[in-house]
Amino acid sequence: MFEVLSWLDAVPLDGQALSEQFLDKQPLDEPSFDEPSLDEQPPVEMANRSGSPSKRPRVDDEDDEGFPMANRPNALSPALSRLSGPTTATSPSCRSRSPTKRVLDLLSFSKPVTYQLLGSPVHLPASIKGLASTINKKAAYALGIFPSSIKGDIVAAINDDETPPNDCFTDGSAAEQMRAEMAQLREVLAASERSTYWNRSEAAWNLLVHWPMLKIALSSLDNVSAELVTAAQILTPFVPEICASGSTTTKVPMLAQSKIVDFVLVLQPRFETTKPPSYALVQDLPLNEQTLNQTDYGPLQYFPAPVPIETKTTRGDLEEAKVQLGVWVAAWFRRMRLLPRHTDEAKATIAVPMITVDASRWAVYYACERDDSIAIYGPLDIGDTLTVMGIYKLLACLKAIGQWVGEEFKGWFEQNICRV
Repeated sequence: MFEVLSWLDAVPLDGQALSEQFLDKQPLDEPSFDEPSLDEQPPVEMANRSGSPSKRPRVDDEDDEGFPMANRPNALSPALSRLSGPTTATSPSCRSRSPTKRVLDLLSFSKPVTYQLLGSPVHLPASIKGLASTINKKAAYALGIFPSSIKGDIVAAINDDETPPNDCFTDGSAAEQMRAEMAQLREVLAASERSTYWNRSEAAWNLLVHWPMLKIALSSLDNVSAELVTAAQILTPFVPEICASGSTTTKVPMLAQSKIVDFVLVLQPRFETTKPPSYALVQDLPLNEQTLNQTDYGPLQYFPAPVPIETKTTRGDLEEAKVQLGVWVAAWFRRMRLLPRHTDEAKATIAVPMITVDASRWAVYYACERDDSIAIYGPLDIGDTLTVMGIYKLLACLKAIGQWVGEEFKGWFEQNICRV
């Protein structure tokens, strides 16, 4: 009997112990996926790449570079996204619908959101037409994307059989400054290639690739900056309303699922040390609406943020990215309409650009609010962080969008709402 009891005591009682025994007995030739040191990283040249090395398997619970994502729902699981507030009561004749997960769900908004092909920029509103034309020239034809002061460096970096035509070059800053910028772009290209090679997460891409790229593009602007907003939630008064299914007589408003984006471009003067000019206006608003945007996230409370950026990895779902941008921009337009204006006639909103990022590839959309709907035109590819040509296209387009925020949008906002 004693021998039997001793044998029973030695038997593992749970799956964890069994797993530990199994892990201890894995084959000795099991491949290791530990990331090598920087000295062992695959070489990265400033040249066009035909492909990337094979990727290691993704570990779902790995810590990718420690990027702050504690308050963000899982980007790959829309069901985990939280509502920003309780839904309103519905009538007995209406049944509640599932959360907004598809682009088609945006059509059920009380002001429907539709995605349409861009076509020609001439069909866009005047407020965004100039920007769209500039981006089209740089993204589609590479006009004026390279600084002529370092033409030799550019040609050597491209490492192609053909030299880019002269209209790809433009007079820029001094050669020393342009070489410093080029060195920064080299670092982004290297980080992008390593992130592709190691199949990094969305959070790691944001930290190592997208954020540095935005900083480089906006560094010459003194009133526009990028802000990480993964913790920002849409306030209940600005969440778009949707029409509950099943009603044939009245449309019952209910809250759409609150979605968040990764970055925004903010109209914000640098080195602000006093109360911003919008402080008095914001403080006079109702208590649950004291913000210039659709969220009360601190950095966005007193400064408008017209350009949202949603990022995904190669494993991410661009359909979900379009839904998140659709919900975010619909809430932003709603916030703009509800802000007090200088005159009763100043009711029109302004069309704004939106950006999606799929790992290394960037694209722009243009959101235009109509009387009864919101039309989003796009996408237009604006560059990538894979090649020299691609990253300089991207740099030129992001600079153009930043300049639009600091000039065209700033003029509209201060004319219609308040000084920033």
